[in-house]
Amino acid sequence: MTPQIVLLLAACALAVYTDLRDRKIPNWLTAALSVAALVIWVSHGPGAAASAIAAAVVIFVLGTFAHAARILGGGDVKLLAAGSLAVGFPDCVLFIVYTFLGGGVLAIAFALAQHRLRSTLDNIRTLAQTRTLLDETAPSARMPYAIAIAFGAAAVALADTILPAVRFST
Repeated sequence: MTPQIVLLLAACALAVYTDLRDRKIPNWLTAALSVAALVIWVSHGPGAAASAIAAAVVIFVLGTFAHAARILGGGDVKLLAAGSLAVGFPDCVLFIVYTFLGGGVLAIAFALAQHRLRSTLDNIRTLAQTRTLLDETAPSARMPYAIAIAFGAAAVALADTILPAVRFST
């Protein structure tokens, strides 16, 4: 397992803890992950560092749109970008896809636990059709997304080590 993935897994563990406790992912955590990952990528050469930075910038920009649409929290966006920087390209694609899959499972689990599956599905349908939410204060909308991000990081770690079958062509 690469040092970048170990850093990402450690950062995700801390992010899950703080997100569950406070519903926040601290800036110092995402900044520390970014700096440490960048130092490692620079040691691999300027091309590797530039590729990882480009991946992080793309994810950050796209995440900013998701944040503006109230789909993701600011800390989630920063952790996704820092995680993308940590794993670099093309592994960031795997990281994002598995994060979103984990987020879907997490959303269903939260909706079921809160007996809000029907209203959550109605909200998703309305969001897809009109880009507006029916119920912006729904508890399911405030789920700790760091759990899903940690799932994405774990999938990358598994793909990198003992379960390469979870890797797909990028």
